[in-house]
Amino acid sequence: MEEMEIWLEIAKQLQAEYRHICEIRRLTEEMREAFQRDDTVSVQLILGMRQEEMNEYDRCEEKIHILDCCFQGGKQERERWLKSEKSLVDENEMKRKSAELYHSIQNQLKLTMEIDKRLNKKIAGEDSFYKK
Repeated sequence: MEEMEIWLEIAKQLQAEYRHICEIRRLTEEMREAFQRDDTVSVQLILGMRQEEMNEYDRCEEKIHILDCCFQGGKQERERWLKSEKSLVDENEMKRKSAELYHSIQNQLKLTMEIDKRLNKKIAGEDSFYKK
């Protein structure tokens, strides 16, 4: 498999990951609203839907990890490149697109975790998963 084919496949998987993380964020917001309405049935349904999206996200990650074996430095090399500033100005379209998607995914993850953190602390109080 040529390097450009690998980056194309990584870009496809990152695009799928981005769709899933956006859906996870949306469902987390919806769950927060359902919790505020004290709608436990909706919260349970949303939790199930959110878990399905998380599973799909994980499947994309697994596919990317398989592709990592095609790189000389493996996962560390791919991630180091995606996180670098150079990746956002690279002349290779698939590598640049992969880097942009990677950064978008990281932003969505951060937003989702903030929502989840506030919700978890409100629900669990002292027993919160996020308690320091």
